[in-house]
Amino acid sequence: MEIRNEVDFNVSNKKEWKNPSKIEYVEEGLKKFVINYDKLGIESIAFPKLGCGNGKLDWKDVKPLMEKYLKPLPITVYIYVDGYTEMFPQKKEGLNCQEHSKFKNLNFDALKKDIKETLTYNNNILYSDGLLKHIEWNDNRIVIQNGNTIEIEESQLCDFWDYIKNVGVIEVKKIPEMFSEFSTVMLQVFERLHYIQPVLIAKNEEYLNEGAGYQCVVAS
Repeated sequence: MEIRNEVDFNVSNKKEWKNPSKIEYVEEGLKKFVINYDKLGIESIAFPKLGCGNGKLDWKDVKPLMEKYLKPLPITVYIYVDGYTEMFPQKKEGLNCQEHSKFKNLNFDALKKDIKETLTYNNNILYSDGLLKHIEWNDNRIVIQNGNTIEIEESQLCDFWDYIKNVGVIEVKKIPEMFSEFSTVMLQVFERLHYIQPVLIAKNEEYLNEGAGYQCVVAS
């Protein structure tokens, strides 16, 4: 049995809870983390966008600061960049999501139903080559068309969904080769359905960019 030790590290960014955050407090907290993470035995850590919720700081000011202190560290850092919107709204872009809350399991039949509905509402998506692609559910498969045609069979989609639910944090560069042909499109579809949320990932100066990672927020 794996035993995981968890440590809470608080980065204070205001003196009074009702006041706006201050960027200098965020920087001071990050400095303290850099000094102390090794002493605390921290091997990976997850941050929100510090001070950008009720603190009212602008992410475009906070992100470079977090990059400066966190990106060089030899530990894995996750930054949750989509944490200040309602995760599962009652209605979003014409799609009724009420039946799928994060407290319910999402089986494959429900997944197919939601994909069919969202593709009926909007069947265009930006593909990895920068071109807009047409995507639709056709019989028992997803078909992506614009030049070359890519077909995703139900069995492939099921395997990919199992991977998404079980892997924890999805690092785009580490997605298995068997899913590489269609993973970019399906990640966008899952994000549109609010099944995954974007996460910035950094370790040893490696990427801290939008689209580098996601986390599944639907119960498995």
